[in-house]
Amino acid sequence: MLSQIQTAQSYLQRGATAVANAKQSILALPQAANAKIRNNIDKLLARIGKGGNILFSSMDDIARLFNRSNPLNSLKINGKTFIEVAGGNGKTVKIFEGVSDAEVKKLAENLAGKPLQEVRLGMVWTATAADGTIINLRNISSSAGTTGAKWTIELPNSTILTDSKGFPIKLEIKFK
Repeated sequence: MLSQIQTAQSYLQRGATAVANAKQSILALPQAANAKIRNNIDKLLARIGKGGNILFSSMDDIARLFNRSNPLNSLKINGKTFIEVAGGNGKTVKIFEGVSDAEVKKLAENLAGKPLQEVRLGMVWTATAADGTIINLRNISSSAGTTGAKWTIELPNSTILTDSKGFPIKLEIKFK
């Protein structure tokens, strides 16, 4: 079973030409295979488009954005790569530009794993991911004048970063 999982992960890393092979390897896993492993592989397959490109960043990519020792400086949205721009605080706020309104909304839904619900008419949408992480999307911000951001994806309870007592630190991804 382990070799089948490693084979599937290897195919996923190679892109479009390997999607069919990855699916076959997944289907070959015994029904009793660890559900979490099968679920993770299914999530990776869902992120691969027909052209074999990763269409959207995952929560793992978001975690790497905020990695203190070696942070990622880009996001994948609808198959396009966006590079972080100046203006964030370097720790809990990252800023990107050139992303359309629809792409920001789709990224937030992708992170949540489901559609967002509007909770403040035309201003705030929210959803809770399967792991309990709250995903807020808002087009209001007290720092908009400073950052120039028109959208913010907020993760108020993510355990990606925690304080010294283990409490979550709110993370924000802003889009100009």
